[in-house]
This record gives sequence, structure tokens and C-alpha cells, in this order.
Amino acid sequence: MHTPDAKPNLLPIPTDNAARWEWIKYQLRLRGTSLAAIARTLDVTPNALHNVKQGAYPKMQRAIAAVLGLQPADIWPERYVPRGRRNYSLEHTTRPERDNGKKAVAAQTGGRR
Repeated sequence: MHTPDAKPNLLPIPTDNAARWEWIKYQLRLRGTSLAAIARTLDVTPNALHNVKQGAYPKMQRAIAAVLGLQPADIWPERYVPRGRRNYSLEHTTRPERDNGKKAVAAQTGGRR
């Protein structure tokens, strides 16, 4: 990944999730990189980086912030409490629950598989 010495424009970071996501992609393009390039560097799927858009994902938040020369709490302040520590209570409420249909099967079969 290419990170120039001069910091590109880091004007106020949008607080709206959709606008912030576009801001992140724009800032990465200014630095000659992309979410896909970060994913390749970390040896993760591009979807892993997109998961950070929906909810707290500390590893990916740190990777994106590092490329931008920021702290994750600068980009996602609502996910952190003062002093940059993760807001654990938020992490458990922002990720969608995944059960791969197990609850539906259990409801249909009375709990038997």
C-alpha cells in the first residue's frame, strides 16, 4: 500500500454511517489504496472489511485507521468510550445475530433436529 508523506485532506469525518463509509473510501483513494488492497495485505476477504461498516470490528477498524493515519476512535467515536477504549456494550448490539436458520428449524421441529 502506498502512503504518501503529506496527509491528504482530513476535513471533518461524517457522522452519518453511509457518508462516513464514502469518506473512508475517498480518503483511501487519495492515498493510492483501497479497501480491497487492505484486505489483501491482511489476507482477509474484502467482505471482512465491509463488515466494519455494519458494526464494531476492532481488527479491521485498526487497519483502516492506520492507513489513514488516525485512531479508530477518531473515525468511529460512537464505538469507543473516552480514552480510545472499545465500547464493549455497543459491539454486542450492532452486529446482526446469525443463527443460519437454526432457530427456524428448532421452532418447526419443537427443538429436535
